[in-house]
Amino acid sequence: MNSNNTQSVVLSVVSPMYNGSLYLKPFLQSVLHQSFSSFELIMVDDGSIDDSIQIVRTYQEEDARIHLIQQNHQGAGSARNLGLAHAKGQYIMFLDCDDWFKEDFFQTMIDRITEDQSDVVVCEFFFYNQLTGETKRSAILETGNRKIENSDLVFDIFVPSVWVRLYRTLFLKQNQLSFQDIPSCNDWSFSYISLCCANKISVVHKPLVFYRTKTKNSISSQRYKRTKDIVEAVKDLKRQLVKRKLYENFKHGFARRSFRHLGGEAFTRRELIGFYILLRNLLIVRDFAIYKVVIPEVIRYCLKRLRKK
Repeated sequence: MNSNNTQSVVLSVVSPMYNGSLYLKPFLQSVLHQSFSSFELIMVDDGSIDDSIQIVRTYQEEDARIHLIQQNHQGAGSARNLGLAHAKGQYIMFLDCDDWFKEDFFQTMIDRITEDQSDVVVCEFFFYNQLTGETKRSAILETGNRKIENSDLVFDIFVPSVWVRLYRTLFLKQNQLSFQDIPSCNDWSFSYISLCCANKISVVHKPLVFYRTKTKNSISSQRYKRTKDIVEAVKDLKRQLVKRKLYENFKHGFARRSFRHLGGEAFTRRELIGFYILLRNLLIVRDFAIYKVVIPEVIRYCLKRLRKK
């Protein structure tokens, strides 16, 4: 049995799970075989009714780094918050239990955050199509001499995905950052407000995560049914920015990214009513900075769709 002393934990890895047994074993094996070993794995079960809990307990018998926390079904956002509250590590990451990772993922991220003394490190990743087995790299744009911190670049070059990031735990707690309790997009506001609050952001231009797509039970695969969740996420992010007196500094990047995602969610699996959903959601959000980018973005989007036809 691996019996690493929890008092010497450097990294806390938090992963929510809900009926995730199909890909849980590859996830656990990928985490437990990382070259960096001083971590705790906090599995937060969100009311699973499959054999996810039994799978984790079986691995737990062989590896003392695994901790299992259970709660009634409240969503991934609530599960991540619970994991954060129990984290003992100096650093923390939030991973999805249907993904897997390069063996040097933890080590590479730890090395960079300690070397740069960053608040957050972001790496690249691969999209993995579960149906075809194809992979596609998602690269982070090079910024040259432009400073990322305290600029709109945090909205322009980063995707709202926490599973490609390593945070200083104290940074999250000092800034009182937490995930939203909504069915989907619950990490969207957290992803960007954490970047806006960071004094130092580091980038690893190397894909270290394999992100599964086209799976039946992933939150993203069901998101088209919940277009109002992105509205709640956008509204929450604006509240957070205003509350922290950061809105004026980031409003243009916030507007571009918000409109991009509002539009993307509105037209997911929809053709005829997409414009109606987008208009409705824009009216609900009520942000003039977003409205200013609507016209050129709509024209660009329509031209793109016409070219495809």
